Amino acid sequence: MNALLRVALCASLSMAVNACGSDDSDDDTTGGNHNTASCSGVTCSGHGTCSLVSGVAVCSCDSGYLPNGTSCTLISATTCDGQTCSGHGTCELSGGNAVCNCDDGYEPFGLSCTATSTGFAGSCELVVGEVTACMEYIGSGYTPTTTEQGCAQAGATYSSGRCTTAGLSGKCTGLAGPSQYVTFYYDIPTEQLATYQTSCTQGGGTWSAS
Repeated sequence: MNALLRVALCASLSMAVNACGSDDSDDDTTGGNHNTASCSGVTCSGHGTCSLVSGVAVCSCDSGYLPNGTSCTLISATTCDGQTCSGHGTCELSGGNAVCNCDDGYEPFGLSCTATSTGFAGSCELVVGEVTACMEYIGSGYTPTTTEQGCAQAGATYSSGRCTTAGLSGKCTGLAGPSQYVTFYYDIPTEQLATYQTSCTQGGGTWSAS
């Protein structure tokens, strides 16, 4: 199973991931460490703290850094000293800030260059108890094939279409390298809503009501 997909699915569906067991895959599509079962050996690039969210290793990054798999990527700097742009671009100063001018086929992600996003790959729907979660995968970290395989292995149902917003309780938007995953939650009991919001932000996501 695509390790990046497992991190995204299990972390974003952290209230419902008993179906997401460990994965020995060493697949790494963003250049970071994607150990999904343990924080052992996960350093978050020395700029964050690893914690387990329902058995998934997730980095909470220091201010100025973005979560990128189980790494933390520098967002900005005032000098190009030591900035390699992941070996796929050159660092330049613009307005007093270091920015990466990435090679063809790559796009900036903080001060790194990652493979250019390739668009919408599909969605997974998972129903646990009263709550339904529908998750969309967008970007070069996902393909329709790996997304469908990952959905099946996590006990979710794959669709090539988008999630609906009807009956939405809230959604969690997160990044995984150059990719984005958005989880739409439906029918969350009021007393559980705060728990879902906290789980989203602890996993590096952004919660919104619509």
